[in-house]
Amino acid sequence: MNKFGEEIKRLREKIGLSQRQLAFKVDVTPTYMSKIERGEFKAPSETVIKEIARVLNTDKDILLSYADKVDKELLDIIKSNPTQYASLLRERAKKNNEG
Repeated sequence: MNKFGEEIKRLREKIGLSQRQLAFKVDVTPTYMSKIERGEFKAPSETVIKEIARVLNTDKDILLSYADKVDKELLDIIKSNPTQYASLLRERAKKNNEG
């Protein structure tokens, strides 16, 4: 199982949803949801991940990070001034590692 699938399963079970119920709410097949949770498929699209986050009442950015993805909105912000935002993120990461 992968981190993304494990987290989806943990959150789903925490709120008492079956795989079938979650699949229905996010408009994917139950088989697809099962394979995502088991790590047999790569994480779904950003749109599906955001919908899963909404249904599971969790932070979309955390789920996106488990899927090795970044919100397109954030990518667009970074692309608007890549040098400035890259420096800002590196500096912030350095401060987090120091303290």
